[in-house]
Amino acid sequence: MTRLRPMFGWYGSKWRLAPTYQSPRYDTIIEPFAGGAGYSLLYADRDVRLVDIDPVVVGIWEYLIRTPEAEILRLPLCAPDRSVPGLDALPQEARWLIGMWLGFSLSSPRVTMSKTIARHDRDSSRWSAETRERIARQVGRIRHWSIAQGSYEQIARDIDVTWFVDAPYEIQGKHYVHGSGRIDYCELGRRCQSLQGQVIACENHEATWLPFRYHRRMAGTTTLSGHRRTSVEVVWTSQPDDQGRLALVDTAAESGRETA
Repeated sequence: MTRLRPMFGWYGSKWRLAPTYQSPRYDTIIEPFAGGAGYSLLYADRDVRLVDIDPVVVGIWEYLIRTPEAEILRLPLCAPDRSVPGLDALPQEARWLIGMWLGFSLSSPRVTMSKTIARHDRDSSRWSAETRERIARQVGRIRHWSIAQGSYEQIARDIDVTWFVDAPYEIQGKHYVHGSGRIDYCELGRRCQSLQGQVIACENHEATWLPFRYHRRMAGTTTLSGHRRTSVEVVWTSQPDDQGRLALVDTAAESGRETA
């Protein structure tokens, strides 16, 4: 099956990193911190069950799962002044979807396009005719997905599923509306270790709520002084990979928005 591109931008999305994690060993994938569902987009043909506590994330996914391609194609595009004409007349979920494409790596929607993304040289990275058409082509592939609003604490401990746990990072996850300050990471770690099936949990190297191992070094943003920040990604899995060990590959991935 062809991999799907991002349906909307999301701060901390794992779309680019998804191929570096273990492949799902079960037909069902559950993402209890759905966000942009970067991992599930790589395996869209599976039985994907998304859960998120943020009503904006839930609303966008509900809209994408149920909305016909033709309706997506009718959504308005940006005007030269970076506003979106007719935005207020759209369903709330459609406004949220467009708003997540009006800036880089957002954790909440905008109503006008940022100057930074407006200057970006790729239409595929912002709200454009190209992005709209791509999303419209893809929505038919996720009709069988489901989305529910709730906390990871409320999720049934299903057996024989792949859990992809991409919670807001304990140290760096304060940018979200429902961020790291609301999560008991010790409890989250215990739950991950008690889940049946395959569990893949992601974090930054500063986290200690699971016995994480080094996974990737990611190129980050560039400071005003020209210094390039880096982020060290770590991972914990409940089952060894096909080689019986984690792949310890050090690579600098492209920084910025995880889109086309």
